[in-house]
Amino acid sequence: MGVNYSSTPQGTEDWKCERSGLITASNASKIMGTGQTRDTYLYQLAAERLGGPDAMEQNFSTDWMRRGNELEPQARAAFEFEKVLAVDEVGLATNDDYPGCGASLDGLIGTDMAVEIKCPKPGTLQRYRNTGKLPGNYRDQITFQMLICDLEAVHFWAWHPACLTSEKFQPFHLYIERDPKACKAMAEKIREANAKIEEYMQ
Repeated sequence: MGVNYSSTPQGTEDWKCERSGLITASNASKIMGTGQTRDTYLYQLAAERLGGPDAMEQNFSTDWMRRGNELEPQARAAFEFEKVLAVDEVGLATNDDYPGCGASLDGLIGTDMAVEIKCPKPGTLQRYRNTGKLPGNYRDQITFQMLICDLEAVHFWAWHPACLTSEKFQPFHLYIERDPKACKAMAEKIREANAKIEEYMQ
């Protein structure tokens, strides 16, 4: 029982198949909302649960999203160096207590802490530093990760290669502790989403 981590490397075709039909952390904000965006997402998951990986939609990605994926190993190394923390790369996480869900961490620290890495455009990184806050969708993503992976805290780390060459350009780091109230609300939304998916599958 509890949290299970797959040995399949993230980003591979097998990893994509493992995610088929699962509510995932990157889409947590969709189940927290209402309306067409939520319904479209749940209909797609219903189709994937019925049809398997062949029913999956092609992932949309921009040049900046692809660049972020390419930069992630450098950002992870920078985080380990600056925070003096060892980060383990893990596969898809599932939890017996939350069936139909999965979370892919950017890195696991020990057994109850993780790092969420973003490699945004320079202007976006500077905005994070100026406001000291996270967009709501990232907050939902991290709450979902905490729930599925049974985490007590997550380090949010936003980084850009310019951080290596300019003393004035710094990464953004935010230490986020588990919020029982937010986790309880997320758990309820997961229950409602799974029930709706089952309804759509009928």
